[in-house]
Amino acid sequence: MLEKSRSRAKSVPRLAEVPIYLKPPWGGRPTPFAPIASIQIHGSVLGREASESARALLDSGADYTEIPARFAARLGLRRVGEKPIADADGKERKYPTFFARVELEGRVFEVVVIAKGFIVNGAEWALIGRDILTQAVVLNGPANVYDVAPAMPASGAP
Repeated sequence: MLEKSRSRAKSVPRLAEVPIYLKPPWGGRPTPFAPIASIQIHGSVLGREASESARALLDSGADYTEIPARFAARLGLRRVGEKPIADADGKERKYPTFFARVELEGRVFEVVVIAKGFIVNGAEWALIGRDILTQAVVLNGPANVYDVAPAMPASGAP
């Protein structure tokens, strides 16, 4: 099942461009924190479909999906509230949340995202959390591969 994912290895950025473990907990050479994917976030601006692309870490330790903050306004996403999040420094901050359509490997997930993201070497990144991962993604973190299950047809569909 993960074989398909290994074919994507050529599109993965070089280690110098991504967040890495210098000393991975499982031993071995420096490696990215988690599998990496390219995603699209879809919205609507003035009645027209709009989308933004981003690199994303697939993080089974994150409850929610995060997108770069500026994407929310550029895509006309509907704000639905805010969430308190403990950042890496341990301080809790409130971040705005938005309804979004997040596309991963051709499958679209309708979720509430946090407008936060993070920067690596000047590039904005997203983070795919368990809100999406538990729906359809199989991860093998140490091997940095993943697979996305196809969407199930609606009940009653042929």
